[in-house]
Amino acid sequence: MFNFALLWNNLSLVLDIVLYSVGIYRCGVDNVSQYVNETAATAGMAAFPFKVGDYNRDVLLNYPGYKGENMKLPYSNDTIAFIFTNSATADCHEPDQSMQKIFDTIQQHYSGTCFGNDSLRLINSSDMKEVGDISLPYVHVQTAGHSAGAAFYYQRHHVNPEPASWADRVVFGVSANAAYKDNVRFSGVIIMKELKVSQDFQSPEPDDVFPSNQEKIELLGKYNSQG
Repeated sequence: MFNFALLWNNLSLVLDIVLYSVGIYRCGVDNVSQYVNETAATAGMAAFPFKVGDYNRDVLLNYPGYKGENMKLPYSNDTIAFIFTNSATADCHEPDQSMQKIFDTIQQHYSGTCFGNDSLRLINSSDMKEVGDISLPYVHVQTAGHSAGAAFYYQRHHVNPEPASWADRVVFGVSANAAYKDNVRFSGVIIMKELKVSQDFQSPEPDDVFPSNQEKIELLGKYNSQG
């Protein structure tokens, strides 16, 4: 006698496996990255994933001590976030509004399926917090851009030897990449609190688009002489 109950149980198991596999694909890092980047492109931006642990490591290297500790992101090292970039000369007068629109679209797409309703966090590049008697960004976007491979964050320690005229100067860093050179703008970060990756996940190293020491001197000199 044919066992319909056994057949149904087997079909249900197969269906569960298929749905689980589809969910893993749809909610995996590669698929999410593609959708996030496509959404960013509608606002003239590009999105780059990075691991929170890499950013927290790099921000402490760039700003050891008090400042770096207070710019770390309070999520596990394997959490994925995205940094959003475009050209500083682009026609984007309201970057916070553009980021909010991108965030709302992504949240609506994934909420209740891949992630919970409160699993995404938007931090605009302009968002600041008071820490003691100083203001600090919630996320240091230049460091996040470097961690994600979106843009090289050039700093004083990249110049060796440095000009004698820098001896008593504060030299601020500047980000640059192949697409926008030194006109990179970071609009914000979206953190996927529930999207985790293995320890093997690595963002690409940012391209050193000003490879010679003299080019770096001129770049940092130009940026620090403005205003």
